[in-house]
Amino acid sequence: MEQIWQVTQKGYDVAVRIHNRFLHTLDPLEEIAADEGLGVDEARVLMYMIDQGGVVVTEFDEEEDDVL
Repeated sequence: MEQIWQVTQKGYDVAVRIHNRFLHTLDPLEEIAADEGLGVDEARVLMYMIDQGGVVVTEFDEEEDDVL
């Protein structure tokens, strides 16, 4: 059964940035997460989300501060 992840557009954009930077640079995840203003565990969840697929972007909310 496939996991479905619902995220805001902001959350999806951050997840893709983290995922791509981690795959294409030698930067440690701790540094990438800090640059995005997140903890390492949050960054891991976002990377897992992108790896597994099943991401559904919800309505974009400019007031939304949370990534997850």
